[in-house]
Amino acid sequence: GIDLFLGLPANEEHRVSRTRMIDFPAEFGIPPRLWNAMSDPTSRGYKAIAAILSVPAIRSVAAKAAVKQALRRDPDDGIPLGIVRSLLDPRSAAFGLLMNSGDHFNHVNSRAAHAGEIPAGGACASAFGLASMYAPLALGGVHHGARIVSEEAIARMRIPQAATAMDCVLGGPTSYTLGFSKSWPNTLRGGSVFIGEDAFGTPGAGGQMGFADPAYGLAFGYVMNRHGAGTGMNERGQSLVDAVYRCLGSPGRETGCWRRGASAVG
Repeated sequence: GIDLFLGLPANEEHRVSRTRMIDFPAEFGIPPRLWNAMSDPTSRGYKAIAAILSVPAIRSVAAKAAVKQALRRDPDDGIPLGIVRSLLDPRSAAFGLLMNSGDHFNHVNSRAAHAGEIPAGGACASAFGLASMYAPLALGGVHHGARIVSEEAIARMRIPQAATAMDCVLGGPTSYTLGFSKSWPNTLRGGSVFIGEDAFGTPGAGGQMGFADPAYGLAFGYVMNRHGAGTGMNERGQSLVDAVYRCLGSPGRETGCWRRGASAVG
């Protein structure tokens, strides 16, 4: 009964809000001519980028250099014109070549994409539906009195199992449990995630977020159709998460995650 689908039925298609990807040229002031050259597979610029980045050694060096340059800059300064910007845009040639996205972002509004069972990024849901999916995990693995996930499994979802200061795919610090993400304290614009110290979930492209916090019995869902910058959360979604934890009495997030407050239940 949860309003969430992994493989959307045809009779639900009319309910889906059209996704709007972030407008990178306007956001970062990229000249249209340069943008078209980097985004059009038939252009000479695109083919030149593809030829250069098809060499594994060059691809590796370009990715590391782009990440280092982005991390050195103040997140409010924007990103330098050229290859670094294109690396961060899901619709660009460089992003597609480096991230192996399968051109998914250019077809995200198609019926085929909605019907496809793509676990990493194919679910269609309302915000309430997303939160409802996390609700049993926030309540110790119990749904309407029936245990559907063991306490041991909840612990494995809650406790970090792998953390790195530089995620070579996402370009910044990340932390994962067995199956979910934890907080990602990150200076990159749109690259951070701040949730509770016991919380676990998954940020979505453009700034979406769903998570469970067993300490508060909290399930959270935020979805939108206009994407923001980054691979973590941007200001819109993070401000909602922050407001929830302040209402719950969390002492703050200076440690890199929202700490347990007096109202925590476990």
